[in-house]
Amino acid sequence: MKVLCRIAAITIFVSLLSIAPMAAATPAGDNIIITEVEYDLSTEEAESEWFELYNPTPFAIDLTGWTMQEGSGVSFTFPSFSLDAGSYAVVTNDAVDFHTRHPGVTVDIEMNPGGNGLLRLNNTGDVLTLRDGPVATGATVDFIAWESAAPGWTAGATTDLSVCRSSATDTDAPADLDSNCTPTPRSGPYVSNVFAEFSIDSVAGPEATSALPALVVSGRATQPLTVTLTDTLSGSASAGADYTFVSPATVTIPAGLYDSTPLPISGLTVVDDSDVEPDETIIFSLSVSGAPLAIDDANRDATIFAGLTYTIVNNDTTPTPPPADPDPDATPIVDDQATSPQATLANTGAPFAVFMALGAALIVASLVLYCVASREHTA
Repeated sequence: MKVLCRIAAITIFVSLLSIAPMAAATPAGDNIIITEVEYDLSTEEAESEWFELYNPTPFAIDLTGWTMQEGSGVSFTFPSFSLDAGSYAVVTNDAVDFHTRHPGVTVDIEMNPGGNGLLRLNNTGDVLTLRDGPVATGATVDFIAWESAAPGWTAGATTDLSVCRSSATDTDAPADLDSNCTPTPRSGPYVSNVFAEFSIDSVAGPEATSALPALVVSGRATQPLTVTLTDTLSGSASAGADYTFVSPATVTIPAGLYDSTPLPISGLTVVDDSDVEPDETIIFSLSVSGAPLAIDDANRDATIFAGLTYTIVNNDTTPTPPPADPDPDATPIVDDQATSPQATLANTGAPFAVFMALGAALIVASLVLYCVASREHTA
């Protein structure tokens, strides 16, 4: 009887240990989730068992030192590993055995290569608990169970099928898990969140410049997404007179992986006028139609720039007037000496002196000729 009591106590303890993490799992969409588990295989069962992780967030997450624990208490500690936004990770006991069933599928982590399985998942019901650190101290990131290994978690899979999530929405409830899925390691109907925002909330530029700050994007876009840029018409600048901008405008985010990636925004033209006026502002706002795109902290600086104030800096100045006459009614002072003949001659300068010298030379020459002529006549 004592033996049976001990067995019952251990069973209750293990059950409570398995159930406890459910309430502590992180909110939907903000951390790694367990998306698929294939636990009942017809061949090489323990070695080929695998589970899949997915990152639904807009940012890469470092799993180094995290742990995955199954219901019996056995756990695996992740080596140095980072999972990109919108990316999958396949974790199996042995990659060689895994590839006999899923050739060509990349294995991200081997838990027990060449061995007979580290995490031996129970075909008749088990749990997996993902923690962001050691089992004893790490916070529960995600939790799933199958075949009633935890209350309400009734999903299950027959041989060579899997249990899987139908979406990346994580409610930490049994309804998250579907039964008898066709195994699809490294793929699924999951879409990660994508964040977008202005790179800054205010910028200034002189007239004739039209450079808007970039849009910053983080996350994996599986298809092109669009952000709407709207002129709120609440700034002090006048649309049409001070600038032109076709509002609302659409900024396209091409499909791809983004990590605080800047995307240019165009469409603003500031008029370079000659008016002397105060600096004026244009106020823009960003909006999206809905998930998976959100206006949020794309550059992880704890601020969200959903609006932008663009200041047009006046570059025109008032012309400088000529100096004013101190007494416009005063009678002009006339310098009589300056207008006398002597002053006029004196003011002629060097040309007058040359003229006088030539005149004197001409007189002397005339006298010489006269004297010569008189002498010849006398003779």
